[in-house]
Amino acid sequence: MPAIADLGSPIANFVLPRYSRTVSEDEVPESDVWELACNTSVLHPPRRELTSNWSDLSYGWGSLGMSISRMGLKEIGENVRADAERLEELRVRDCPRRWLAQYLDIIGKLPPGHDCTDLLRGLLPNQKGELCSPSALKRDSGISDDLKDIAEMGGCDVRGRLLDTELAEMGAEEGFTTLPTILAKEIPGTLSEDQVLDECLNHMGQELPDGQKAGEEGTDIIEASVRLLAHIWTAKGEEGASLARRCPLLTREGSIGRYTPKKIMAPVSAWHERARSFADIYVPGRVLGDIYRDRCTDSCDLIAALVAWGIAVPDPLIVGPRGEVDDQLLRSLVKGEVDVTGLTLRGETFSQVALLGTEVMQRCEDNQDRASLLLGFILTYVAPNDPLWRQHRPVTTKRSGENVSLTVREALWVAELQRRAWVPMEGEKGIEKVMPSPPERPLSPPRASLQRQRPASRRSASPSSSSKRHWPPPLPRWAPRPLHKANKRQGLSDDRYEVQTDVLHLEGRAVRHGPCDQAGAEQVRRLCPPDGEIIDTQAESHKPPRQPAEQPYRPAEAVHPLRIRPGEAVRGNRSGEAHPRRPGRRAEPPGIRRRHGAEKAR
Repeated sequence: MPAIADLGSPIANFVLPRYSRTVSEDEVPESDVWELACNTSVLHPPRRELTSNWSDLSYGWGSLGMSISRMGLKEIGENVRADAERLEELRVRDCPRRWLAQYLDIIGKLPPGHDCTDLLRGLLPNQKGELCSPSALKRDSGISDDLKDIAEMGGCDVRGRLLDTELAEMGAEEGFTTLPTILAKEIPGTLSEDQVLDECLNHMGQELPDGQKAGEEGTDIIEASVRLLAHIWTAKGEEGASLARRCPLLTREGSIGRYTPKKIMAPVSAWHERARSFADIYVPGRVLGDIYRDRCTDSCDLIAALVAWGIAVPDPLIVGPRGEVDDQLLRSLVKGEVDVTGLTLRGETFSQVALLGTEVMQRCEDNQDRASLLLGFILTYVAPNDPLWRQHRPVTTKRSGENVSLTVREALWVAELQRRAWVPMEGEKGIEKVMPSPPERPLSPPRASLQRQRPASRRSASPSSSSKRHWPPPLPRWAPRPLHKANKRQGLSDDRYEVQTDVLHLEGRAVRHGPCDQAGAEQVRRLCPPDGEIIDTQAESHKPPRQPAEQPYRPAEAVHPLRIRPGEAVRGNRSGEAHPRRPGRRAEPPGIRRRHGAEKAR
């Protein structure tokens, strides 16, 4: 092969073990450079044993002004690269990565002071096979392929900025001892998995702003966000909560949501089967889409991950700590008549309906259909599946530095339903919200109207006037109502009362009650007079006697409580009937009784 030929004809290439042909002295092993040139498809060096002689001879020809092809490492790299844009386009005979590793290993043997970046311009492949300069690349510090796929789906080009993994892993085992050193020198920057996660989350946050409707163009990014959450859970577990909370969320209505301390509901398909039909009580924008349930696998339960990170609530009915229960809510929660003004419970665990007091009731209070749905939800799902609403437990809080013991119901949702007006009803001014009656609150007329006096014929059996408790006793908040009209129809006396729970009856000084729970038994004890009798109507020996429909006529002597005694005056009335009287007291006709102490016989 000639050393000098016409333009376009192949000629011999005299390789030099130097940085470039402009350097006058050899700097690297000659055999390494000759082998590098032989492995190309465009260079034709002389035979190996004649390389040194031909190099000296070509130098002399060049000094005479002849056009001789003398090539150092710089010129070799330029000829191999030419116009190549991808790794497989490099003009080499063997594997392109192995040729590059050999080229880099020789560059690493150059003495200090040379600009090696210029030798590598456009020669280093990224993880997509594209040829780049060292300044455009970073070294991969262990980023998983799954995360790279997610980043690419979400619009973040991670592989395009990372040095080819196979090239970076070639080192001493392949005989390229200086390769790791030169790569670390020319590509000092690295890219870690945490950096990629942060970059992906920032990019997704910009592409999917809060509240925006997710269109078809955002399908890939949404899919990438779901896969990113699964990757965070697999790689970091609960420790990845701070990253997961930055990820955009797809809601049931197709809008984009974000994490808030109030949390968001898990997908409806992940709820208890009996609760799914009541999903409309929740705002659709506050319920996750079913895509999160569909992406769950045996190795990655995405719903459990969202719950563990504090992003989502798994089911409408939950048991967990409540940050704070103020005195208004505590008033409906406490058992008995206790002054809870200024008291606050913190960190106590209750059964709760998720988002009931903050979102659900506000959504249902203006719509009768949703209010009916909420009522059905409480009656058919919550109450049957929550045994805690029937239970109470003692708790301790403080008021002015002193401990205060209370007994509270273990179900917070009961108190929340009683605290707020959420039942819409049609009124004179349109839809009006009605406040539910709290427990033990009277639905009957005010208590003052129920303060009835006993008939005069039975006053002798009442407690003495000196006693602090008067008859009848002050009626509690759940006060029984007098059966005015019902008594007349059934032939009962006016001093009988019936409690609205239909389990208590007050006759004279006896309290009759039917089947009742612990709360009902407490009402019985409070209603009974100090010296009264409690009768269980379930007992066979205490069945109440049947009252006659009509009271038979009895003579005046049988009705009047007084009897004629020796020495007492007897005085007749206008009809000629005699009736007794005590000295100094005017007798009353037998057919007239006092009513509430306001009407007397004249």
